[in-house]
Amino acid sequence: MATDSGATNRSLGQGEGGICEYNENYPEFCPQNNPPPADYLFLQEKFKQIFGVNFQFIYHRLETNYANTFGNPSCWYANDGVPLCRFGSRYNFISQLPEHSIVHYAIQSYKWNNVDAYVYDMTGASHLVEINFEPFNSYGLVTFSHEYGHTWGLPHSFYNDDDGKLKVVQFDGIMGNGYGGVPGTSLMDPLDPMERYALEPENGYLNFSQFIEEYNSVTIGDNLWAPLCDGTHFVNLVVQKSEIIEQDGQAKVKIELMNKGNMPTGYVPVEFINYKDKTVFAKASIDYLPINELVTFYYPIENKDIALQVVIDPQAQVNNQLIEIDFFKNSPPVASAGDDMHAMPGDQVTLSAYQSYDHDDFGIEKYFWRQLEEKSVFKVDLQETNTASPYFQIPARPGAAGWLIFELTVTDQLGLSATDTVGVMVHNIPPQANAGQDLFIVLPYSEKICLDGSNSSDPDGDIVNYKWEQTEGELLTFTSEEIKQPILCFLAKDKTQNLKYGLKLNVQDNGLLWDSDEVKVYIDGYPLATVGLKSQLLIPSVITSPLRIYLTWAKNQETDLAGYKIYRKVGQYNNNSTFTYLSQVSKEEYIDANLKPGYVYSYKITAVDQAGHESGFSSSIEVKVPLGGKILQKKLK
Repeated sequence: MATDSGATNRSLGQGEGGICEYNENYPEFCPQNNPPPADYLFLQEKFKQIFGVNFQFIYHRLETNYANTFGNPSCWYANDGVPLCRFGSRYNFISQLPEHSIVHYAIQSYKWNNVDAYVYDMTGASHLVEINFEPFNSYGLVTFSHEYGHTWGLPHSFYNDDDGKLKVVQFDGIMGNGYGGVPGTSLMDPLDPMERYALEPENGYLNFSQFIEEYNSVTIGDNLWAPLCDGTHFVNLVVQKSEIIEQDGQAKVKIELMNKGNMPTGYVPVEFINYKDKTVFAKASIDYLPINELVTFYYPIENKDIALQVVIDPQAQVNNQLIEIDFFKNSPPVASAGDDMHAMPGDQVTLSAYQSYDHDDFGIEKYFWRQLEEKSVFKVDLQETNTASPYFQIPARPGAAGWLIFELTVTDQLGLSATDTVGVMVHNIPPQANAGQDLFIVLPYSEKICLDGSNSSDPDGDIVNYKWEQTEGELLTFTSEEIKQPILCFLAKDKTQNLKYGLKLNVQDNGLLWDSDEVKVYIDGYPLATVGLKSQLLIPSVITSPLRIYLTWAKNQETDLAGYKIYRKVGQYNNNSTFTYLSQVSKEEYIDANLKPGYVYSYKITAVDQAGHESGFSSSIEVKVPLGGKILQKKLK
């Protein structure tokens, strides 16, 4: 019952469908004195007889404000000027009711523009049915039985053509659409077997199979379909045009379609789906679809910009396949995998698709990431690839440096996709060259002097190339293969002076980065001969004091000089004696006081380093000590 101030109700009886008419055949259902809303009990019994199963009807009366419950109606003027209104948002209400319910609306008109607009098309069916104004008499029983069949998905079977004649689609009298208030049609005829099937089950047909057995063909009007259960007849719905229009200030869905099958049909269910949240917000039906005739279907909607999908025959019960029509303009989303990044070995890297968006506000529904292995220097284990922010761990020793390339695919709610790529540059940590500790070699040294660079390392990869080069010292000779090895060896020259070599080791990792380290080799060899040896005969002032020879020489340049050794040869003139060690001093002077007159004294000196290496002899010097008179001094080479 409508409680809106602008609404009028047609049915005001106890059952809100009219008082149950007394029938002597069913006196317990419709008592004459005080008839309750027993029309539903009457229907319950008749349903039991018609469909052959037990029914228990539960009756509820609800007084409601229609505008508050269903929203304000859509109203317009028909072509003949009749004002019409329709409450098009009933789906949320009826979806809460049990399946196979029958909703009986009592509202007749609604105040609009100060006129009483007829409430149009308050009927529909899905898992339940909605009907208008039918009284609960025998004719009403046909209506309720017919509508109840719709709750099971049964389509219409019979239709009135323009001349008022009936057209048959299939054998099922109760689902005929020709009873709709046209006097004189066959379903108004009590003698019609199809009407008796509905109204007189005790004398007619108790089930559908019995009806088919006896009525395997039928002629109604001037159309013949026989038999209809052989699989040769079919419906083929083809949409010719679909659009959203605005008519008299009301947005409407307009669909032009044609039945290109070989049998007419009707009651084709239609669902209206909000594409953004995938919810069904309304249901309707297309009443009659003859063969090869263009039929135009209209349905009012709230606004023309809604993202809408219309599904015709969603269960594919009539057309054998559903038809989906999308009413929106959808462009692909924009995928953004973010800016390229830089990372080091051992880092955890998180990718981001949060800058992706959809132009049409449908939203990003799916994310998918993958690594483009053919464009990456190595493969990583990418985690949570179906989220906006996947991540991966770079190995501590990845074995290579360079770009890792990842592809992002985003898909909007309508199935359109877009892709983008992002690169992660994995930087190479340079290798660490290690040429070893400086070497100090003391001659004589007969073994090879070896430089060991095998302790060079790379924190994130491997050393792939070694290269030695000399930077200091007397030139050493190596082969091209020797300088490519981590260990480089050479022999020290014997009896050589002090030497210093500088050698640099260059190493390259598998990321093509280089590093170098230099090592020094110090060879403690033999000092150079001392030069500048001079002598002076010291004659004492006192005759009794001995003669002395004073020797001096230039300082030796040996870095680790320990001192000097003095060698002397003693003999008379033209004596061939040899030099013998006399003494070792630390300074560049020496006084020889052990002299004999008439003898010749020759001297040589050597330099000695801390390792005991002794240089060659200096040039010799000869001093003759006379028996008396002039002293002769001669430098001998």
